Amino acid sequence: MTEITFRSDMRVDYVQHTGSDEMVARAARVSTGSDLIENDKIKGLIRYLVRERHTSTLEHCTVTVRVEAPIFVAREWMRHRVQSFNEASARFSAMEPVFYVPDGNRPLVNAGSGAHPDLQHSDDDGQMWRGVNVAHQNVYWKAWAEYQWMRDAGIANEVARNVLPVGIYTQFYATANLNNWFKFLHLRDGNEGSPQYEIVEAANKVAGILEELYPVTYGVWAELNGRGGDD
Repeated sequence: MTEITFRSDMRVDYVQHTGSDEMVARAARVSTGSDLIENDKIKGLIRYLVRERHTSTLEHCTVTVRVEAPIFVAREWMRHRVQSFNEASARFSAMEPVFYVPDGNRPLVNAGSGAHPDLQHSDDDGQMWRGVNVAHQNVYWKAWAEYQWMRDAGIANEVARNVLPVGIYTQFYATANLNNWFKFLHLRDGNEGSPQYEIVEAANKVAGILEELYPVTYGVWAELNGRGGDD
């Protein structure tokens, strides 16, 4: 039987991007008939644009990332329909035996409700985590054995894949403009609402990529939205 790999991380890798902080400023200035702007004035203009929600100027910048995450994270991510996605197909190719198991830092107990979850650590987190870990691994081993049996028997991938749990890792590309990446972060970076633990980890990796690519625009957005950023 193929060896199974257990992971708890969300991987988000930069692929490509277009635009820059300067592009955001130039897109705004073209309305005045002059789309050139001195570098020392870019930050002030971008602050105004973000504060007043002139967000069309952000849409000239795009970023593509490649994500490795469990299927349950991918499905939540893909609810953001303003992004473009392409995902590995379990119909046309065999899945890899890589499965998600929560690590010891993940809160396990919901002290809230179904509609308003409030995940917290418990007094017996160590014992609880070990039980959760064993439960995940038992299911994964069984599911993977049945999946391999069907494929070895000549059963089509699109049938064999039905037994695989949502904890198996998938890979996909996601592309969005800067305005829609900020909307994604607003809902998923953990600073507001109650997003799922795993997608918060992934969203914060997206934030790191955006901060590196568009330091002025990201810094202003982060500051104005309570995420820190430049003064």
